[in-house]
Amino acid sequence: MTTHSLSLFDYTTEQGVVQTLANAYASGKYVSGKVKVMQAFLAEFLTARGSVRFDPMYGCDLVRCLGVTNLRSLQDAESLLASAAAEVVANMKSRYRGTEHGDERIVSARVSECIQHLDSVEAHILLTTASGDTAVLKMPVRFLPEQ
Repeated sequence: MTTHSLSLFDYTTEQGVVQTLANAYASGKYVSGKVKVMQAFLAEFLTARGSVRFDPMYGCDLVRCLGVTNLRSLQDAESLLASAAAEVVANMKSRYRGTEHGDERIVSARVSECIQHLDSVEAHILLTTASGDTAVLKMPVRFLPEQ
């Protein structure tokens, strides 16, 4: 299993994952297997639904919700991330043509763990491909503690 850490707030990473995936995409390099699935998932996960002019269904509501929702508990963050992950998986599956290899088709994305810190939650999102490959994205999400 591969584990990658990233931040939704300052777009920096502990291991340079966002930069690595972005460079592979921007430089025209082809990626395959679970890296391709991770790249596609992450791009759609961090894209606000309706912001892509010629594909208004691309993306999810995560970024918009983070901007207007006060996450006050571990359960709030977990629920929001789980909903966004399910939305992205459904979107990705709807675009498959049936010719993709198993290691390039997402089967599921679920919040496997949430770790509460003082002012944030570190969510672990487990991605699984049709061939059984898995990868974990670690995402810190800030929230307002309950008073």
